Amino acid sequence: MTKLPLARSRDLVVQNTDSELLIYDLKTNRAVCLNETARIVFNACDGKTSFEDLERQNKNLNEGIILLAIEELSRENLLAERSDAPLSRRKIMEKAALAAIALPVISGILAPSVAHAQSCTANGGPCSLNNPGACCSKACLSTNGGNDGTCL
Repeated sequence: MTKLPLARSRDLVVQNTDSELLIYDLKTNRAVCLNETARIVFNACDGKTSFEDLERQNKNLNEGIILLAIEELSRENLLAERSDAPLSRRKIMEKAALAAIALPVISGILAPSVAHAQSCTANGGPCSLNNPGACCSKACLSTNGGNDGTCL
């Protein structure tokens, strides 16, 4: 019985939703969203569960889908060790042979750094001539002759 690889647990913030799993990687500032199929496989990657155990527990999963999910998890650096799938992606897809709805999907976004995450004031919002850079346009117009103004 071949065991599933071990999922990473360090430097990850994991949040369950109804059918998805949101994971934020503190090392790379990257967030990924696992669909239900990928979530099931990720949660089973405890280093103890075998492919056969996972297939038995989840009738919608077969070896091809599990291998595809592991390949995706490995590509997103969510496994403690790199997984070298023994089959080509084409062979994995042939083994999966199910509707696309059951296929594991992992979508990701790169989170902005703290400095870039700060928002600016939109046009028409209040600003100060002492800090015109607070405006998204970087332009602050004084409306009363003082330091207070409006972003252009």
